[in-house]
Amino acid sequence: KSSLLQSIMLRRSSVHHSSVHHRTLTETSKDSTVASDTSSNDGDYWLDTSRRIVNSAIDPNSDQLAQDKREELESELSRYLKTIDADKGKTIDELNFKISGCESAITELERSAEDQCKTAKVLSVELESLRTESSMRQTALTNEIEIQKKRVHEKKKIIVEQTEKLKEYQQYITGLTNELERMSMEQDDSTASYCQR
Repeated sequence: KSSLLQSIMLRRSSVHHSSVHHRTLTETSKDSTVASDTSSNDGDYWLDTSRRIVNSAIDPNSDQLAQDKREELESELSRYLKTIDADKGKTIDELNFKISGCESAITELERSAEDQCKTAKVLSVELESLRTESSMRQTALTNEIEIQKKRVHEKKKIIVEQTEKLKEYQQYITGLTNELERMSMEQDDSTASYCQR
């Protein structure tokens, strides 16, 4: 800002605080908003707005500011307001671009999260299936081990019983053999006695 523009801004803030000027500034602000929406491309709008601002700060009927200085100030203020408006539009475009980029990133993150959620669900189902299958196999293996243990126990009992019977048979055969030998010896002795007679 030039020293002249700074001067007028200082005058606006320090000298004119009456209710009349306050209403004028409010109306100017409202007019500025409406005009910005309807005729933002109109070059006369900013000059008219600048003139209103200058008039609200310095009475146009007073001798505080010469006409050429007033016009110079209005022109400078108009350019300043145009620059602000252009910067505002540029800033809005930049913000919209950033917002669009953020929205795209958020959409991509949401899509990625959905994909990961689906993958997690599939993995969860597969894991549960594997757990069920593993549990079934473990149960089947445990049952098979118990069956084999019972079979081994039964076979051991059979072997013990057969061993006992085999011992009995051996004892019977031994006794029978001894009896046959005794009978044979008695028969031999009887035959020898008969021959001696």
